[in-house]
Amino acid sequence: MHIVDYAIAPHYKSDHPESQDIDRSIEYMIDNKIPFIALKDGEVLIVE
Repeated sequence: MHIVDYAIAPHYKSDHPESQDIDRSIEYMIDNKIPFIALKDGEVLIVE
């Protein structure tokens, strides 16, 4: 949709089962120089 110029990685460092998958995704984004924002549980991103 190209609303933002970065990927969003939710459930970073959380107790959710998806947290390990997000860690792997973040490693991939770092290795491939993909800009991202990691969000922990309870955090939000507001785009105006």
